[in-house]
Amino acid sequence: MNTNLHWSTATEINNSGFEIQRRQTSQRVELSTDWAKVGFVAGAGTSNAPRNYSYTDSKLSAGSYSYRLKQIDNNGAFTYGSTVEVAISSAPASIRALAELFRIRSTFNSDQLSGASEQSGNIEGL
Repeated sequence: MNTNLHWSTATEINNSGFEIQRRQTSQRVELSTDWAKVGFVAGAGTSNAPRNYSYTDSKLSAGSYSYRLKQIDNNGAFTYGSTVEVAISSAPASIRALAELFRIRSTFNSDQLSGASEQSGNIEGL
């Protein structure tokens, strides 16, 4: 199973990029307190224009997962975003995602992060 993550920024200042992190959960209880880096998406540096980003986490087993972004500046400073939870059942068509408004810094106005299954299309952040 695959999970597609989508987020956007209104503006960016010295944005090196986004580290995508995941941990497995079970009925809202964290199975692990350790977040694993599963990918990286380069940022736009400095931009006054809205930007859209996405990442696909592939070959997941059935279960519940939490995702978050670690936004990293060019100077190494970073900020974590809020989490998004994705539940994957063993039936291919029954993935659900909870999208949350995602804010990581005041210069990122209305940042959004959402999760969705490859089979059911995209669920945009609120």
